[in-house]
Amino acid sequence: EKLNWLAKSGKSDSLSEIISQLPNDQFWSKWKKWQIKYDLIKRSDTLDCEKIENETKNTLDMFWHKSYIICLILSGENKKAAFKSDLLRHTGEKDENFFTLIDSLLNRKKNVKVDLENTSLFHLALMDAAHIEIPLSALQKLPQSMTQATKYFRYLDTEAQLFASYKRYSMNLN
Repeated sequence: EKLNWLAKSGKSDSLSEIISQLPNDQFWSKWKKWQIKYDLIKRSDTLDCEKIENETKNTLDMFWHKSYIICLILSGENKKAAFKSDLLRHTGEKDENFFTLIDSLLNRKKNVKVDLENTSLFHLALMDAAHIEIPLSALQKLPQSMTQATKYFRYLDTEAQLFASYKRYSMNLN
């Protein structure tokens, strides 16, 4: 109940503090996934890559496999990340934005184009990491629970910056 209230009120930082204390079991998996996305946006050192790697051994859920590829890049294991990304692509995963942005981060593609009609939270975090400006149309797709987290994006276009700042201000979020 409290988690849902914090999510609806956009209080990302407080929500993260509580979620980080929850046990790692299936009941809380929705919130644990939210935490990973939040940590990616925040560029947090607390991203639990060991837990993410363990999840990839027990599930076919693409969320965990994509998260693991990002962890590999963050830890400088680019060859392993490239291999895992290629493997994931060949399994039939259709997330072209994800693969395009991963290729950009691995310096396998330059001047990438992202399908802004189909962006997810993952994509926005990767766009920011790849220094690709995030437009307002993409930022507006963020869930309410990530409102406060918008302050961590570095590469928002002018309209997106104004929108995010005003929304945080109007919701009394710092």
